[in-house]
Formats: sequence, structure tokens, C-alpha cells
Amino acid sequence: MNPLKKYFNNYSLIILINFLFYIPLFRSGMIIFSDISVGYDTQRYMEEIFGLWNQRYNTTTMLNLPRLFIVLPSYLLSLILGAEWLTKSLVIVMSIISSIGQYHFSRYLSETYLFEKNNNKNVSIACLFAALFYAFNPWFLVRIQHTYLLCGYALFPFIIHYYLKIFNTKYKDNGEYRVDYCILATLISLASAAIHYFFFAIIAISILIFTGLIKKLKTHSNEKARTLVTEFKKSLLLGCSSLLACSYWLIPYLYATATGKLTKQANINVEETLDMFSRHSSLWNVLTNNSYWWPMTPGNTPPDTANLGWVLILSLVCLGAVVYSKRNDLIKLFVLISAALILFSTGTFYPK
Repeated sequence: MNPLKKYFNNYSLIILINFLFYIPLFRSGMIIFSDISVGYDTQRYMEEIFGLWNQRYNTTTMLNLPRLFIVLPSYLLSLILGAEWLTKSLVIVMSIISSIGQYHFSRYLSETYLFEKNNNKNVSIACLFAALFYAFNPWFLVRIQHTYLLCGYALFPFIIHYYLKIFNTKYKDNGEYRVDYCILATLISLASAAIHYFFFAIIAISILIFTGLIKKLKTHSNEKARTLVTEFKKSLLLGCSSLLACSYWLIPYLYATATGKLTKQANINVEETLDMFSRHSSLWNVLTNNSYWWPMTPGNTPPDTANLGWVLILSLVCLGAVVYSKRNDLIKLFVLISAALILFSTGTFYPK
């Protein structure tokens, strides 16, 4: 089968499953429990994003400005179908991008680092399950109310994919090399719709660059100087291109901060906030993506059947991590980073 046709079929299936899952959103009505409760006037909501000052709330829009290019297509759709579709379309699109991104990333990992272009149906099925799990896990579904957090989450598999492509690939075509840098910088800019992911992407990529550099210095011990120069050039080019892609919101914000024109925000007690956000972050809840600090529905505890399913999934993940980390250093790195992030995700829950 033609690879493009095969991928098209899989992507079509993913999109179809997403639409079937979100059939309830096609009923009349609005999502009102959300960070973007827009009401019946989407123009008023766009005033909170576009420009540098919001006359409605008498405050700056600078931290909302990164959301402009994410919400713009949904806003245009809402002008045609009605205000309710601004939020609805954004949720559906983020779910589709999440699942397609994870499928694409899983295929890239399997074909580049594990199975060497093996088109085995079992690999496709495994990648498909990974894609659906990434889009329909409890963490994602609860975060629908924090819609812009889903933007960074949805784009993150693409970000890691292009990082690996840039830093672990020997390009034969300089044109492709430049395009990949532009794509990665654009992805980081779009993921900044929730400012958290701008910093998260920087931290994640910095960790991967640093650990990758250590591995390359050990592998190419006779060419340490050349390796350092090459990695420095790549990092510098990525940093400059990312800053350029984010400049439309970063420059006004930095200027306002430097000149003291930014409105002051109330600070809250950091220790109390961490304790509050960590109050349900037991290790089991973190592993089962059910550690949100504010349960929103009655009976928030998953049923026994769900727990049994989680045990099965976690067992398979751990088994795969043990087996394939011995074969590939990249998988081993992902396992170590995942373990560290899981522990950090418990916050201040331990000791209690």
C-alpha cells in the first residue's frame, strides 16, 4: 500500500473517532464552564485578545495576545455558525490535533529508532491506540475547561518530533533544514497560547539538548570541539527563530515590563497554592491522570473497571519501557524524564 494512502486512512479514522466522541457538542447550546466563556458576542471576547489594551476590563491583553492565531479560525467559524462554535470548534480541533500529533510522533519514533521503516500492522495499531489515549485520557477531558492549556498539549508531540528531526538528523537538503526550524519555531509560538507551555517547551527542549549533547560527546569523543560547535549553532538558530516567531507578543510584553507600563497583578502565597494544587496528587492519581486539584463532578473516583484498565495499560507501558530502553538510548532518556516528571507531578502531596 502507498505510504501516503496508508497514513491518510489512519488519519481519517482518527478524525472520524474524534467527531463521534464529540457528537454531544453538536447539539444546540454553549460551553459556559471554561476559561473562554464568550457569551453571545464573540467580538467582545476577541477584544480580550487582539490589541494591547482591553477597554472592557481596563487591563492589558498582552498575556492573551499569544492566543490570537489559535482562536482566529474558530472566531471566523463562529461568525458563520454562531457564537457557541468558538469554544466547541476549538475543543474538537485540539482533540484532533492531539491524536494526530501523537500518532505522527509514535510512527516517527517506531520507524526511525525502533523498527527501521517497518510497516507492520501491529505498529500502526499500537500508534493508533497511543493517539486515542493521548486525546481521550482523563487529564485532557478535565482540561477542556482550560482550553488554551490543550493547545500546548496538542502541539507538544509535534514539537518533540521536530526537535529530534533537527538535532538527530544529517540533512542532505539545506532547504528542508531551514523549513524544519521555521516549523518548530512556529509550533512553539502557537503552543504559547497558554503561556505555561512557552516555558515548558523551553525547559523540555533544553533538557533534551543537554542530555543529547552528553551522549554525542561520549559517542564522538574524537570530535568534541566540532560537536560542541554544531550543537551550539543549532541551539542558537532554534532560539533566535523561536524568539522571532514569538516576537508579536513577546516584544510588547518585554517593553511594557521594562518601562513599568504593565499592570500589576496580585500575588498569592506560593506555598499555599502548591499545597492546594497538590491535594489530590498521590502517585496513583498522577499515574492514572486523575490528580486534578478540584474534582468537578460527583463520584470523581474512577470505577474498579477503569482502575483495572489502568493497571493493564501501565503494565504494558512499563514492560515496553524496560524492553526497548535497552535497545535505544533515546527511549531510555524518555523513560528517565518521564519518571522524574511523575515524581515532580506529586507536588507537595508527600510527605503527609
